[in-house]
Amino acid sequence: MYWKTEKINTFDSKTIIGFAIKNGWKLIDSLAFNQNQVSKWTYDNTPIFPLSHTGFSDTITNNSTYKHFPRWINGQIKIYKFKTGWVAIEPGTDNSIEGNGFVVVNENENEMSVYHLWGE
Repeated sequence: MYWKTEKINTFDSKTIIGFAIKNGWKLIDSLAFNQNQVSKWTYDNTPIFPLSHTGFSDTITNNSTYKHFPRWINGQIKIYKFKTGWVAIEPGTDNSIEGNGFVVVNENENEMSVYHLWGE
């Protein structure tokens, strides 16, 4: 999901985290990436959010799951990682991840994307 507004500071961390907690998500981590790092997140020449059944990784591999997570936000970003109560299973294994909900916000806090992967 992707939202954009003209109003700066609309998607601030306090509001994001509060809403997530209210809906059963637990904050695990937050990460920051600059424009140079984010611009490398592509799959098949398309901007993506690098999330797969092995989790989020800023090191891109050849993984077709990426095509299901388009990226609309460019430039410097902040990522909030959440435990959602759902699990993702790496296909063909018993490996699971629980930190599979992500909220991405641009530096002006006027663009926000939510990514959530579960199942096998």
